[in-house]
Amino acid sequence: MFPTLKPRPLEVPRTRGPNWHAFYVLAAMHDGYFRLEHAEQAGISQPLVQHHLRTRWFERVARGIFRVTAFPPPLAGDLMVAWLWSEQRGVFSHETALDSHDLLGRPARRIHMTLPPEDRGRRWKVPKHLSLHFAELNQREMEWIDLVPVTRVRRTFVDCIEAGVPPKLLADAYRLAVQDDLISDGDIAAIRDVAPGLPAPLRKRRPRIAAN
Repeated sequence: MFPTLKPRPLEVPRTRGPNWHAFYVLAAMHDGYFRLEHAEQAGISQPLVQHHLRTRWFERVARGIFRVTAFPPPLAGDLMVAWLWSEQRGVFSHETALDSHDLLGRPARRIHMTLPPEDRGRRWKVPKHLSLHFAELNQREMEWIDLVPVTRVRRTFVDCIEAGVPPKLLADAYRLAVQDDLISDGDIAAIRDVAPGLPAPLRKRRPRIAAN
């Protein structure tokens, strides 16, 4: 998976009818998925959404979340649906972030997402496969991978350590991150401050280029 730039908000010009070009751009920004407010932003009414559900041009994937069937299969559809469910306020974290960074040796059993602390009191109808965490995150602690926000490797390890992720899984992920240069020496020191028991694996030595 490759980091992507944070999508910029799209300014949709007002039109008398549906602005299909703007709608497709909005859907593409979310891997083919959209919420009702995205459709309405492009001038597409709820009755028109219902019409295209009947024609199977759209499909409903969750409450209030839809997908344009003409789009290719998504890279991370389950994450995009979860992010749209959170009203685009969440950041994927913990084991889900490990998986997004290719550091998890097995498929993630649940989707972990961190929301702002002020969302703790909201009456969320949380999907069964989703685990919510609440914490402050700054921009330096997150990045964009496959069109969704994910905690950076350093923050991911700190979260996993504090959440009690199994030590074997964590040690294997940590070893990979160090060997693949996904974390700096400063990150390593910060992570080992939180979990002193983690080993200090050697980085891979880069092959030397022989001089002519």
